[in-house]
Amino acid sequence: MQRRVINPWNWQEDQGWTWGIEVTAPFRILHTAGQVPVGADGRLLHPGDVRGQTAAALDNLETVLTTAGHALADVVRVDFYTTRPDELTDNWDVVASRLLPAGCRAGGVLLGVDRLATPELLVQIQAISIRAAATAGTRGGRVAQRGPARPPNRAQGLRKARRPLPKELIVMPISANEPSVAERAARIGLWALPLYAVLLGLSTLTHQPPVSDFDAYARYVTTNVFLISHLGASIFGAATAILGVTAVTAYLVRGRAAGTALVGLVLTTVTNVFMAAAFGSATFVQPGIGRAHLDGVPGMPALNADTAYGPTFFATALTSSVFLILAAGVLGAAIARTTPRLRWLGIAYATLIAAFTLSGFVLQSVQAFTGFALAVATAYLAVLLPRTTPSTATSDTGGAVSAAPVSS
Repeated sequence: MQRRVINPWNWQEDQGWTWGIEVTAPFRILHTAGQVPVGADGRLLHPGDVRGQTAAALDNLETVLTTAGHALADVVRVDFYTTRPDELTDNWDVVASRLLPAGCRAGGVLLGVDRLATPELLVQIQAISIRAAATAGTRGGRVAQRGPARPPNRAQGLRKARRPLPKELIVMPISANEPSVAERAARIGLWALPLYAVLLGLSTLTHQPPVSDFDAYARYVTTNVFLISHLGASIFGAATAILGVTAVTAYLVRGRAAGTALVGLVLTTVTNVFMAAAFGSATFVQPGIGRAHLDGVPGMPALNADTAYGPTFFATALTSSVFLILAAGVLGAAIARTTPRLRWLGIAYATLIAAFTLSGFVLQSVQAFTGFALAVATAYLAVLLPRTTPSTATSDTGGAVSAAPVSS
């Protein structure tokens, strides 16, 4: 058997794959099943970790090859199926560091899919291996191969493998299926977070005077600005926050930080319900007290201190503020852990919500700015998240994406 490497181009030389392989018989051909990251007992390995699952699937592929009397050097085609194509390309050194030192020069494709056999599986690898049939002229069925030279040693192969997959290998959609209703709803829902952030920014452009100047306080809380800002940010804003975080979680639960995302969703939902109750009540109580004071009704400052600004209100508001920061930190961590492309957006989400909350107590002049900065960060998240992570609303039989080389 003779094999000839077909390489019209050479920019992929250090990536462990080639454009084509020509094989001349006699030979033995092995088609492997799709290898997934499970142990000898069939249990999943490295849940939520693309890098770990890729290494484990390669281990299983090599085990199948060895059992059949083949080796990685005999592989002529290897296909990768993944629910996270961007993460796999970011971690391509795991693949190249295995294929290059073994002398594997294979063609194949990288396919992004909506899901594999189970939602927990992130990577599946399938290969075709061709090995010479044992003859008198071969040693153990191996013959020399014609083509580009193999790396001279493992260290050289590993040095080359550290380079990321070139950008010429891009992911292109090939699905003819339209997104499902649930998928479209999840994508639209992501934009509830930027809307929430804009409402926060607008509602804090002005601030009410301190209650120590009760006349000015009464005049402010009876304005339409006060009413609209509380209706918009305190009540409607809480609803949009819950909707937006629910949509984000629909995408994150397919990733490595699924549990963290769910905790963030629960904390965000509970926190915003309590904040809507505390600040929403002020929407109706404070204007009534303010109007009574302006009409000359005595005792309104004391009534305000016992109701709108009473101990129960402060306890609820302060506790909710602490939990809002905690919820943002948990969800931000889930976003950051899902994929490297989202890391800084997760950090920005957690940081900006904490900054917005704390500035309301200590530096009100910058509070609106932090709200609008949060709107920019979450808008970028709404654009990037669907391109990075498939949501649970995606149909199991939906389309795939294909990795294809392009010329510049």
